Amino acid sequence: MPEYTIRVKAPDLRIVKEHLANGKKIQAIKHARNTGKQYPGAIVKEHNAALNEMVEVKDHRVGLKCAKHAVEVLQGSQSLNSASAVFAPTLKIVSFKIETEDGMCEVDIDTLRLRLLDGMSDMSLHEMGHVTELAAYVANWQNGDLKDMQ
Repeated sequence: MPEYTIRVKAPDLRIVKEHLANGKKIQAIKHARNTGKQYPGAIVKEHNAALNEMVEVKDHRVGLKCAKHAVEVLQGSQSLNSASAVFAPTLKIVSFKIETEDGMCEVDIDTLRLRLLDGMSDMSLHEMGHVTELAAYVANWQNGDLKDMQ
């Protein structure tokens, strides 16, 4: 099994596949490296100006070997067992339904904050706080911005 996954958004994975269909393997690898994030990330040391010291951070840049292997698995020219990485398309959660004491409420991630600010929500203030936290968590998860993501 591959050691790494390369998370890419669905539109970017389509572009990688289009490059492969057009015989442009190098462009497919470049696009995977430019738009993907590699998990688990490599631990690197970088200077933190605020602390004025070196700190360890996770680097999720896609390596050349991993991008090449993932593209070749997608292409069918390399087996899954011998590859160091594979693609894992990221999920985009558009909306979700929440059961409140007043019934079901569908929440759209992209417009939730605007609805709450406009006072158009059917939820209580307490429920709105929890849903806002959930929406922020989901948005961060989709962007790969969670601190504890592997």
